[in-house]
Amino acid sequence: MAKKVNKNINAAHYVSFYLVVALHKSMVSMSWPCARRLALSAADLAAVLDRRKRKAMMARRLLEVFPHLAPPDIRKLVRDVYRSLFESIVDALHFHARLSAGDAGEHIRLINESGKPLPAVGQGIIFTTGHFGWWEVSCMAMAALGYRGVVIAREMKNPLIEDYISKIRESQGVEQAPKKGGIRRSLRALRNGKCPAMLIDQDARYHGIFVDFLGKPASTYPSPAQLSVATGTPVAFLYCLRENDSERFRVIIKDIIYPNPETEQQSEVLRITQRLSDDLAELVRAHPHRWLWLHRRWKTYPGKYKGHTGVY
Repeated sequence: MAKKVNKNINAAHYVSFYLVVALHKSMVSMSWPCARRLALSAADLAAVLDRRKRKAMMARRLLEVFPHLAPPDIRKLVRDVYRSLFESIVDALHFHARLSAGDAGEHIRLINESGKPLPAVGQGIIFTTGHFGWWEVSCMAMAALGYRGVVIAREMKNPLIEDYISKIRESQGVEQAPKKGGIRRSLRALRNGKCPAMLIDQDARYHGIFVDFLGKPASTYPSPAQLSVATGTPVAFLYCLRENDSERFRVIIKDIIYPNPETEQQSEVLRITQRLSDDLAELVRAHPHRWLWLHRRWKTYPGKYKGHTGVY
């Protein structure tokens, strides 16, 4: 069931909401290839007009992770990050439209590269991913394959847009729940045969534990690992990529991690959280333009918050 819209909304919320609805309807009214071309043009414009400070932050982070790259390569990567984001949004909207028309099978290929069997639908599994590739498509695709999910996500600042996106997701069997109380909602989802799904690459501030991500300590939500250790449920890291310029997508199960019941719980939570971070880091190093460097991933550093050690 979609969340009720917060009554405390203002004119700016309405303006941005109607703009999002108009963009959604216009994107799906045109052909998929045409929408992609328009998305790339819009991304290039956004890359030019966006705040210089944010682009400088992205360039600095990219250079820290890829010190061998020349300035022109860094600038191209920054531009391609915008392109990848805009492409993924348009593709998610068109993918949703195709699923609504009952064409799921034609557009999804599930690949398990983990070396372990994927639990059957209803047996219980926790899905994790990052802001990499086509993460919105992956949620809808897994639901279409029977793994109906409950996405635990940070709420958007605009409650109207939050409710609109929730309804889009829920129309394809993907429920949305806020991070507050996420563990409780995840436990309920597992009991009901659904799959909790969480993004692991948002700065967790003083709520997180520090693990290494691309060579720097990053405050990371331990929720997937905590849930796994508490219930004995495996946690899987997956990601989604488009097959060339087609309308088909590969959802790839990169890793399936089972908690070790004989290991001390705190150590096990740290191990699983680090391994999930490593899974994402490996992808980012291989395809840097497909990760959302616009996020301030390392905003929280050791010692920033008094009393926050970042140790679970």
